[in-house]
Amino acid sequence: MLIIAGALVTSNDAGLSVPDWPTSFGSWYKIPKLVGGVRFEHIHRMIAQGAGLLTIAMAIVTWRVEKRRWLRILAFSALER
Repeated sequence: MLIIAGALVTSNDAGLSVPDWPTSFGSWYKIPKLVGGVRFEHIHRMIAQGAGLLTIAMAIVTWRVEKRRWLRILAFSALER
């Protein structure tokens, strides 16, 4: 889904339609009017945020539950860029 949303941002030339990050037009909580390229850019950012949070949760759960050292290292390596 993230790749498709990124392709929509690129194909609609909507990159940097929301100029500030991590806020949206200076607000943490208020959702901007989703018109034009803002819709594609903002939805792409929300999907990416969800994927990032799931990756962090997976790394924490793997570290606490898994006994194999190589798998714990692999889970935490997913956090690095």
